[in-house]
Amino acid sequence: MKDNFDDVVNFTLGLEGGEVDDKTDKGGHTKYGISQTAYPDVDIASLTIDEAKAIYKRDYWDKCKCDELPSGIDFLVFDFSVNSGTGTAIKTLQKVLNKYVANIVPDGFIGHMTIDAADKCGKAIIKDLLNERRIFYDKLVTLHPEQEKFHKGWMARVDKLQEEVKAFA
Repeated sequence: MKDNFDDVVNFTLGLEGGEVDDKTDKGGHTKYGISQTAYPDVDIASLTIDEAKAIYKRDYWDKCKCDELPSGIDFLVFDFSVNSGTGTAIKTLQKVLNKYVANIVPDGFIGHMTIDAADKCGKAIIKDLLNERRIFYDKLVTLHPEQEKFHKGWMARVDKLQEEVKAFA
């Protein structure tokens, strides 16, 4: 495992905060960013931070193959997957990669072609990944106006990520 999982997950946990049960949030009852909607069999109220980290490792970091992605890109893909789902995060990565390396199909699954393209592009795609995330949130609010109240927070999250990954860019 890469050395940076703990740093990345701790940063994301800092953005996700503690326990929230906002009736307008599609995730429902949420703690440490783990939602009742996504994990109906988890006792959210009793969830510990170590259990949340284990879920993040298994269902987000590993599923997105972050150990195989270049540093910085792994950070952005992981955090986006936590906030918007692994499929969305992976497809966004693939969409950006396809601008630089032809024939990367945004299929939502990371295989050797995606890993190779990410390695080839490296830090060059960080700005594009952040911009695509902003575009995603803008479109989300256009399609779901009831989610407007979250837009400012989503954009602030991207700004914080941009500052955090400057060392990689």
